[in-house]
Amino acid sequence: MHFIHQGRSDIFFGGPFGIGRVRSGKLEIAEADRFPWLVDPYAMVETPEGQTWILGLAGIVGIATADLDRAFRDPQARPRATVLSFDDGLPNLRSVLRRAVARGGDGRLWFATLGGVVWVDPARLYPNAAPPPVHIGSLVANGMRYRDPVRAVLPQGTSSLAIHYAGLSLTMPHRVRFRYMLEGVDKDWVDAGTRREAFFANLSPGTYRFRVIAANSDGVWNQNGATLEFTILPTFLQTIWFKLLIALAVAALATLAYRFRMRQVMARMQNRFDIRIAERERIARELHDTLLQGIQGLMLRFQAAANRVSAPEVRETLDDALERADAVLVEGRARVRDLRSTSESGELAQQLLDLAGRLIEGEPLRADLAVEGEQRPLHPLVQEEAQRIAEEAIRNVVSHAGATKLDILLTYGRSAFVLRVRDDGVGIPEAILFAGARTGHFGLVGMTERARQIGGQLHITGSDGAGTEVALVVPARAAYSDHHLNLLKWPPLGRLRGRAQ
Repeated sequence: MHFIHQGRSDIFFGGPFGIGRVRSGKLEIAEADRFPWLVDPYAMVETPEGQTWILGLAGIVGIATADLDRAFRDPQARPRATVLSFDDGLPNLRSVLRRAVARGGDGRLWFATLGGVVWVDPARLYPNAAPPPVHIGSLVANGMRYRDPVRAVLPQGTSSLAIHYAGLSLTMPHRVRFRYMLEGVDKDWVDAGTRREAFFANLSPGTYRFRVIAANSDGVWNQNGATLEFTILPTFLQTIWFKLLIALAVAALATLAYRFRMRQVMARMQNRFDIRIAERERIARELHDTLLQGIQGLMLRFQAAANRVSAPEVRETLDDALERADAVLVEGRARVRDLRSTSESGELAQQLLDLAGRLIEGEPLRADLAVEGEQRPLHPLVQEEAQRIAEEAIRNVVSHAGATKLDILLTYGRSAFVLRVRDDGVGIPEAILFAGARTGHFGLVGMTERARQIGGQLHITGSDGAGTEVALVVPARAAYSDHHLNLLKWPPLGRLRGRAQ
């Protein structure tokens, strides 16, 4: 501790940390980190005129007592102080006396330093009230110097530069302090102290505005300062056109990668479809060569036996059974034919319209069909399974719904193919929705399995008295046979409507 001073109402003490005071039993510190002119104070004195003077390592410091009090109380306070040092005639900054400062009867202040005794008359200190003019002398970039610049255009590839400036003062020019800001780079003023250069690096192309302000030795600021505007021209690699080219190239590569991936997925799915078609053809051959041929042979034998029966009633019964068996055989052959061949996907709407017409024939039910989106060819298996799902859904409507209206909607979307079958019937009980099927019935289960086999999902919604909707959703990559040709095509929306009574 360098000194202890009994003030009018407080006790002050100083040391390397700054100045402390004790007021009402509470310790308060004005740190030297906040106020560099409070480093290593050796002595202090308070004057009747409301000033406090301190002798320290910075020199002789004069500050308004009210400002010093605010510095103790407010951590954000930045009071203004007058500092007298070697430049003002002070022989030494240090003192070894506990009471190295005294006030004379004439108002002068006397300070004892290691270099001798000096006095200061506060009444005859005349501050410099003129703000220093500020001038930007030069800008240096890429080895070129631009003198007295106001505006400058710098060549391509410039990223680093230096700006030299000066503040003019006839009293203490070396005490002029500066602050500068490069708009677009600095968020706030940069305190440069007495340094007269500003350096910038890693600048991007663009237009910048450099501002610098200065304060004289008494802290009077020139707030207008000086301004320099400069532009750094971009190289081709830094232009927006190059960035757009890079973005387009990245987008093209991403598209190619996506299409390549889709081709792989489509190839795997097509391979699965080919395997399933081959298996269907094998089953069709087996059915034709064994079951249907066997039934045909049995029917011939029954026909021969019926021809030998003379009783009219028995003969009529056998003929009726043979007709029913013949109808079953015809239907079986139709199923075998369906297994061995597939329809064109463009006929799906008409197929569903015809199917609905057959199934609701004789029923008080009207069926409407609508197609949304541009029709695209479906994979044969997808089309056939969609037709089977729609058939089962329509049968359920006819058998259980008690509906008066049936809506069928085909949506050829960009991301998915959707088939919806809606009715306005009695709905479906929650217990059946939760279980997924009626006890002993497998229609809903079969529909779900068909949807899963073609890579789609089946959604059944409805409630008691609110009708039912069956929706088949198949992703585009699995549904459309031309999906790899339409990855970048935005399908126009169209609408096809039909009606079956």
